[in-house]
Amino acid sequence: MATTSFLTEKAQTLLEPDEDLMLRRSGRDRRGIRRELAPTTEMERGTRYVEEGDGVYVDAKSDMPTSDTSVGEVLGNVDIVRYVGDNVRIPRMTHSMTLDSEDLAIDGAEEKVRRAQDALMEMFDIQADLQFLEGITDEEGNTVQQGVFSWLDANIDSNNVIDASTLDVSSDLNGVPANIVVQEAYSRTSGEYVDDAWDMVLWDHQTRANWNQIDNNSGVRQSSQWLDLDSDVQGVGNSLVNDAVLIPDKIGLNTAPDATDSLQFDISFPDDSMYLIPDHGGDFFQMYEQPEPTLVQEPLRKNGAKVEYEYYWRGGQAFGFGSNQTDQYDNTAKDVVRIDNVSSLF
Repeated sequence: MATTSFLTEKAQTLLEPDEDLMLRRSGRDRRGIRRELAPTTEMERGTRYVEEGDGVYVDAKSDMPTSDTSVGEVLGNVDIVRYVGDNVRIPRMTHSMTLDSEDLAIDGAEEKVRRAQDALMEMFDIQADLQFLEGITDEEGNTVQQGVFSWLDANIDSNNVIDASTLDVSSDLNGVPANIVVQEAYSRTSGEYVDDAWDMVLWDHQTRANWNQIDNNSGVRQSSQWLDLDSDVQGVGNSLVNDAVLIPDKIGLNTAPDATDSLQFDISFPDDSMYLIPDHGGDFFQMYEQPEPTLVQEPLRKNGAKVEYEYYWRGGQAFGFGSNQTDQYDNTAKDVVRIDNVSSLF
């Protein structure tokens, strides 16, 4: 990064994500929720667009032999086509900090700069989380990037949306709520992405609490409804869901003690629902991020002895962008299952 007349190079290069940042999250501390949900690809500085991979493919209308052939006969003609990938612009975020040159003349100045830079890093981090979860719009209200839940809802196969309230636990699920995952949900997958398990379940606190109830069908042992998946008898794996990710109601940062409001943002996760997400390898959604924010070389504005510096950083998501999907499943959330009205099972 560039240096200035009063910020040393050592102080400037400290703007990287630290393990323990100085800001307190509001409520439960969850940094980088987006990275729990999506693969992240590092972008080079100066890159504004990410491109879906170009590739060579077989034309679906190629001539192929339909009967036995002999030596010397034409075996068929396979046409090769080149696919040019789409591109998505990754949004730029900017945050600034104001420094007092007099403060920087005393001992411990580098620590002041480091703490201010850490605060900026936390702002970038929480903004990237919010963009991934909620999406982002421009000044005219046009969607720049969808949020992950709105994209999932728009791209889940309608047959993979299960209304739990339409099922009778006793007769349809053999008295075991976990069978809605083991039997109902698993039977609706194609095997394209889910062979023996989903990668994760996404749910809110209350839905998770429902699954924590102790069952009455475990024989010699007692376990929660969710742990019943570990002892399934369908031959689809020791555990049908590998991990669980709790989606908070809000994310944000605590503001000063005398502030009238907090910097908090609501997360639009559907009530009483859960998503079962396969290991899609980034085909459904991916994050693209620069390694760390970049300092604008010259001060933005000066006010007496105070100088404001700005940092910018690009980070954002692309949906339905992977190269692993076949044309049939392109831009779809294949094998994702959403279960609504989960509380009716308990």
